[in-house]
Amino acid sequence: MRTGAAALAVALVLLVIPACAPIVDEEYQKWALREHNDRKLDENDSRDKEAMDKGRSIACALCNVLVMATVKHFEKALSSFSEESTLKRLKALCEKVAPATAQSMELNPTDALMICKRLVNENASDLLDLLSVGDSADMFCKDEVGVCDMGYEKMMHMSGKFAEFAASQKTKDEMKDEV
Repeated sequence: MRTGAAALAVALVLLVIPACAPIVDEEYQKWALREHNDRKLDENDSRDKEAMDKGRSIACALCNVLVMATVKHFEKALSSFSEESTLKRLKALCEKVAPATAQSMELNPTDALMICKRLVNENASDLLDLLSVGDSADMFCKDEVGVCDMGYEKMMHMSGKFAEFAASQKTKDEMKDEV
């Protein structure tokens, strides 16, 4: 009897392990190796660290765009919502948003597109699971994906404050020019 229970326990563990393993976007991994001449990036190398920091910054921005688009789509289309249609929508969104985001951040558009697609391929299922049980997606890019230092709401609040500051500086500069 114990042998049967032990075998069942082992079988259950073997079934659960693949479900818990993170999804790896193989297309991205191959592309990244090609881009970096078949070598892994080294955080101790200043050029590599800068590239990694830039990649993380754009990944955070793109992740939040993808999350908010998914949340809006999920709220509007509950009855016709499917993982397949969402993945298609998100990849199409990557095609439109990633190059423009890269340009605004003075980064390579191809890098941004590959990062965006990686975010979709590796994280969309978890996001959809989160939304399907009614959880908030505010901290998804920080807590689940790990590409942001803060949640969406806090990031938008800080962006608003930065925009206000930039506008006030522009007004001050214009006043100085008039004098």
